[in-house]
Amino acid sequence: MYLQFALSLGVLLPAGFALFRLAKMDKQYYWFVLFLWTGLLFEVVYRLSIWKFGSNAIPWNVYNFVEFFVLMMMFRNWNIGEKFSRWFGWLVGVSFLFWLSELLFVGNIHRFNPYFAIYYCFTVVIAAVTQLNRLIVTEKRNILRNPKFIISIGIVIFFTFRIFVESMLMPIFRISKEFNTRIFDIQVYINLLVNLIYLIAVICVPKKRTYTNL
Repeated sequence: MYLQFALSLGVLLPAGFALFRLAKMDKQYYWFVLFLWTGLLFEVVYRLSIWKFGSNAIPWNVYNFVEFFVLMMMFRNWNIGEKFSRWFGWLVGVSFLFWLSELLFVGNIHRFNPYFAIYYCFTVVIAAVTQLNRLIVTEKRNILRNPKFIISIGIVIFFTFRIFVESMLMPIFRISKEFNTRIFDIQVYINLLVNLIYLIAVICVPKKRTYTNL
């Protein structure tokens, strides 16, 4: 249990280095930095909630929408497509209603509600794949050093696996406690791998552009 918590704090590596570089970092990566620090904050809140109440369901449900919104803002800032920007307000609004409806009418704030989690993970993966496709077509420099490419790869890896995890936790699947434990054990190491990918991305983030008067 303590090892899993320690590994889950691997996000401190990219989050800490990103904060150190923030003053000189290109502003289009600010939402990514917020994504890292939000994840770190909620990891601590999860642990405190389990210690105090025996469950982290409430912060988990809140974090699902917070993380979704932050990532959607990041992809909007990266301009992944005209249609995405045009329908962004509707996407966020409908997603919020979906999240709220599941909490009020299907489950409740004290339970792990899988439907919105699966939906938002799938939406995030689609956005990341769209970003990857745009970079593959348009990037003229070494794409492997492009932080947007690296971040999107990490997002696809983590959220694709999380779709599998959330699907297995749906009521229609009666998985054993042992299988459930093994799934989360794997997720901890995938999370660590992805955080290392994010750290590489932070290292590759370019400095903000400076303009001089001629």
